[in-house]
Amino acid sequence: MRAVGSIVILSLMLSGCSTIRDSRVNPLNWFKNDEPAARKSLIPEENRILKRNVAPYAGTPVYFVTAAAMEPTLDGKLLRITAQTDRMGAAEVRIEDMADQGDGIVRLVIKAVVPAGAPVGTEANRTITAARFFSAQDLIGLKAIDVNSANNVIRLRP
Repeated sequence: MRAVGSIVILSLMLSGCSTIRDSRVNPLNWFKNDEPAARKSLIPEENRILKRNVAPYAGTPVYFVTAAAMEPTLDGKLLRITAQTDRMGAAEVRIEDMADQGDGIVRLVIKAVVPAGAPVGTEANRTITAARFFSAQDLIGLKAIDVNSANNVIRLRP
């Protein structure tokens, strides 16, 4: 009887302590759900350790390429592309390779993720810029670079 009374008194003392109140040592927390359902975290869902899959890229070709230029660097050239999207709020801008046709022309497409239902906005609000580096070895034997969008193509000669 003494042992049971001691256990009850000890568990009541532990449940009253503020430092142990929310811990797993407290017997009153043993059967509660520890995680609230609506908890949001700033830690990204993708994790290399847990090997979770990354969501596929949802970008689409931009509306119009307005300018493209090759700028020299110390060991190659930098392709700078300026484009217009059809709506404001474009994010995750990427320059992707298209299929190689073996003719010495590199074909690229500029893509961006544009939120559905975003306002159109002004031309300045819809302007995006992206860049890609080409080393001196990449430029050997290269005849042209085609930059594609949804509505036009700009060809550059390196």
